[in-house]
Amino acid sequence: MDDTRAGAGNARRIGVMTASHAFKPERLHDEPSLTGYLHVIVGPHEMPQRCLWVLFLDADCWSTPVVVAIDDIPREPCPGTVDGLLGMVASTIESRLPGGQIALALERPGSPWPRADDVGWARMLDDAARRRDVVLRGTYLSVKGYVRRL
Repeated sequence: MDDTRAGAGNARRIGVMTASHAFKPERLHDEPSLTGYLHVIVGPHEMPQRCLWVLFLDADCWSTPVVVAIDDIPREPCPGTVDGLLGMVASTIESRLPGGQIALALERPGSPWPRADDVGWARMLDDAARRRDVVLRGTYLSVKGYVRRL
């Protein structure tokens, strides 16, 4: 995983993981296949802090070997931060993955039941994706090995 820091203070760690040579793409064409894939990629971990995972899919719903993890996100979403994130995602899709799609997973410690702040993140991410013309397949919650759509 590559880490970059954007300065001091409240900087977030952004990790980009690429799969090894053994990566096998999977077609994630429906809800069960996408939820199952997220469970394998995100579900086994339990982060001590909140993390937002970005999974890139190609235009035909095949997984790609790139997964972005943004650590230590705040409990409440910030409109500027969310819009900036989706702006970077839109730029990446446009330049490197034409017609691509994303799925997002919000990982946090605590109860596996969705909370108001989880739903707030999902709504804000969905709105930002729509404004940026990013195809968002869904925002999911991952807690203690449980993965569910928000």
